[in-house]
Amino acid sequence: MANSGVDNDAFEQFITQIKRYVRERLVPAEDATVALDRVPDDIAAEMRDMGLFGVTIPEAFGGSGFNIAQYTHFIQELSWALPAFRSLISMNVGMTSSAIAGSGTQAQKNYWLPKLASGEMVACLHSPSQILDLTQQL
Repeated sequence: MANSGVDNDAFEQFITQIKRYVRERLVPAEDATVALDRVPDDIAAEMRDMGLFGVTIPEAFGGSGFNIAQYTHFIQELSWALPAFRSLISMNVGMTSSAIAGSGTQAQKNYWLPKLASGEMVACLHSPSQILDLTQQL
């Protein structure tokens, strides 16, 4: 079944807020981000509080439930700023959550998706010798 996403009015309100946040908060923080060589902790916390780590995760697991078109529009707006901000959330809202939501067991979904949606856990890529076997975590 295709994901219909969130209500159009709610999504447009979200996009308006994101545009403002990107231009008023993220773009001015680009120099500090480059100097730190990472996204500043206060901005990462704001992004968690705004729910940005879980925009594509189903609402039942604490996400927003964006469909692909909404996700693409969101990323387009976020991309006005330094790529580091998008990169911080991209593994959570991209392949990690979609793989778990689409192919994970119910136990894996219940355990991992709320942690990814909240930003409590940030997904990342490792070399093949360091890949975490999620089935061993339950």
